[in-house]
Amino acid sequence: MLIPVAAVVLLGFAAGLTLALRPSGGPTGGPLSGPMATARFSQYGLSLRYPKAWTRVGWSCEVFVGPTAIAVLTNAQPAPKCPGPLFQGGSSFPPRQKLGPNVVSISLTNGTALPVKPHWNGHIKGWPAVIARPVGHADWWFTCPAGDPAESRSFLIGSPGLLGVTVGICGPDLGAGNRAVNRLLTSLRFTRHLP
Repeated sequence: MLIPVAAVVLLGFAAGLTLALRPSGGPTGGPLSGPMATARFSQYGLSLRYPKAWTRVGWSCEVFVGPTAIAVLTNAQPAPKCPGPLFQGGSSFPPRQKLGPNVVSISLTNGTALPVKPHWNGHIKGWPAVIARPVGHADWWFTCPAGDPAESRSFLIGSPGLLGVTVGICGPDLGAGNRAVNRLLTSLRFTRHLP
């Protein structure tokens, strides 16, 4: 009689531990590094490399006033879909996302025209850039699981047209997420001026 009771208690403990250790809050994250794939956006005169295990979601399904949405690159599994469902913000870009632990989501836009000349504060791949300071919390478009650190980053690259890069990173390993973003940025290749 004692053995069946002990087995039930042990099974209950194992099930509770499994639930407690399961990631919560959003899609799980695939690898942040590994073999690379190339994304070519010839209509925008650029290409870049990203981890082959990531998902590339073209965002030509929606037209916005202002910047043109190009794509989302992410290790989120599952990745957002275009057009986004209402809980995903519907027609917002970047799409609203509930990210899981160690997930990176990168949104690319073109034609982010500004009414004033940008205050370039750096260069990326030889092009003038506005490099915003990383912000140590989630932005309006993404959330991370409770207790996990978050970081948002943004970049504007080029002239006269601009390439916008908006990044959301969920921890706990923000360093690995930032290294993945930096690898992507250093892989950028521009074949002509952005429109």
